[in-house]
Amino acid sequence: MKVSPKEEAILKSIYTHYLLTVEQVTRLHYSAGSVRYVSALLKAMAEKNLLIRPARDHVSLPYVYMLGKLGMKYLREIREDIISFYPSEHKALSWSYVRHIIATNDVLIAALKLTLVAPYIEVIELKHDWLLRTELKTVVPDGWVNFLLNGHTQVCIWLEVDRGTEKEKTFRRKIAVILEFIRYHYVETFGTPSVTVAFATTERQRRCDAMRVWTEKELSATFNREYDDVFRFATIPTGAVEPNEFFLVSIWKAPFRDEHLALIGN
Repeated sequence: MKVSPKEEAILKSIYTHYLLTVEQVTRLHYSAGSVRYVSALLKAMAEKNLLIRPARDHVSLPYVYMLGKLGMKYLREIREDIISFYPSEHKALSWSYVRHIIATNDVLIAALKLTLVAPYIEVIELKHDWLLRTELKTVVPDGWVNFLLNGHTQVCIWLEVDRGTEKEKTFRRKIAVILEFIRYHYVETFGTPSVTVAFATTERQRRCDAMRVWTEKELSATFNREYDDVFRFATIPTGAVEPNEFFLVSIWKAPFRDEHLALIGN
């Protein structure tokens, strides 16, 4: 199978992120002015069945690309750790699901780009929800990133991207499940005690404040206030996420604390 180096890089990125938009592929691999070129490249890869472009069920959705059968076959030939995954070529993805994955990938791409603005930070491991689901049963982060600072300090971020769909009862139940997992299974699963659970919402500040209050209620009700420093809450824009601001600037708040914090550095 003939696959160019640039096509191989795109296949690997889409495998990591489950699906990507043209703009996200451009952000990962090309300059900002290359969107038209990347769009044509992805269409050509879809024509060769390296990729597929699922039908949209909402006109406001951007087109996304996923691995096609030949793309998955190629990755399995060059990598032993590939998990077989064949997305449907016929079933349209739901509007809410695609929006959530796109927002999650915007943050994960920012994590991969962080080293460009902070060379002392290295991404050791990055896992997307879809890959984590093959390993975890009870609770699955939207993403998990293992950073190494200055060659020796580990900082692991458990990512939760919120789009304002969960009400208080459901959200508090999620906090309870995450707490139980962190207390009893996290170290065994991820091989480290380092964890910061970052709830990033694309909704307004009111939603961010509500999630923090609900978390405070759950921590108090279950006598788990010693875990308050595990959680962080912030709003994020829809679209590209600026790496420095997301990870290094003090835009985050923790339960029971008034000051703003950074995900990495505080």
